Amino acid sequence: MRGQNGVLEDISAVIGFTATTRLVAMFGPGKLLVPVAAHPDHAITLAIGQSAMRRLVAEWGGQVLELCMNADFHHARLVRAVAIMLKDGMPPKDVAGVVGLTERQVRRLRSEAEEMGLLPLVLRSKPTRRAGDAVAG
Repeated sequence: MRGQNGVLEDISAVIGFTATTRLVAMFGPGKLLVPVAAHPDHAITLAIGQSAMRRLVAEWGGQVLELCMNADFHHARLVRAVAIMLKDGMPPKDVAGVVGLTERQVRRLRSEAEEMGLLPLVLRSKPTRRAGDAVAG
């Protein structure tokens, strides 16, 4: 591979995001032998298109690529799913059961969702008094 980018970033830089996504969806995770010629009836060509296949072969023809599932993508989807359930009013305990995580993990994902702007920030400190509030005592 060329730089310090991940394998999928390198592939995407050559064949494009959509073709890379299709490649991983159809043939990943695992090893993928890139053929030495871009045959129009090859399974990879049918999945990603002739143009992307020509670029893939030009860059990695005859080589084996290790296709991984994009962990960042899957994590971001999990954060989004948790945010949607919480936003819809589902209790964290129930969300944890649905996604197969602990409540603590759901709280962490909620914090990530808040940082990303998917959920409004939750004030975790005592509310401040407003002018005119009654003071006990």
